[in-house]
Amino acid sequence: MADKIESGDALIVDESKNYINNGKVYAFVYDSELFCKQLKKTADGITAVSFNKEYEPFEIDKTKQFAVVGQVIGAMKRI
Repeated sequence: MADKIESGDALIVDESKNYINNGKVYAFVYDSELFCKQLKKTADGITAVSFNKEYEPFEIDKTKQFAVVGQVIGAMKRI
């Protein structure tokens, strides 16, 4: 999520917004790991996309654990 969210930033997550709204950024658990990525619904499922071009988008495998924690609505820089 570089360019938008940097390592060490504190995220503001709205846990009431756990329904995927195409193109929004979410905190989610996938295969026992916590992620922060843009989620896009496709005809075949869900694609996780990073703003950091070093990371390739990936499809959410329906056979693995997946749970949306909430929509990321802000980030705060540490001082």
